[in-house]
Amino acid sequence: MKKSVLLYSIKPDSSRVYAAENTILPHVQQDKPYNVKELHDYFLGNPYKALQEFDSKRLDVSGVVLRVGPDGVFGQPCAELSDKMGGKCYVLCIFQETPKVKTGDNISVRGNYLVTRGDYGIVLKISEII
Repeated sequence: MKKSVLLYSIKPDSSRVYAAENTILPHVQQDKPYNVKELHDYFLGNPYKALQEFDSKRLDVSGVVLRVGPDGVFGQPCAELSDKMGGKCYVLCIFQETPKVKTGDNISVRGNYLVTRGDYGIVLKISEII
């Protein structure tokens, strides 16, 4: 059985979690969407700095769809993104409705940063395809 590891987070009862799940947060200034692998590597290499930049923020990412369907925790509509087909999931995008994308599509997504997990990478809530 795969063990879930929470790397960097905020308290589950925090108002930040509520905001990430229910509010459109302020958007991060960026020229183009972040590559999902590069963003993931940045979080792992600079967790404190990354949290200062992205906690309670909305950001854009781009990657290749690995899987579309319910997430493995709450069964919410999601898309798992990597930098290549057959790669590791670097960003898990949670949507309000199942996105109209398929495995292998290159997409850009905007979402609220929630947490970074060992099994899913960076989790974005209230995601939308851009």
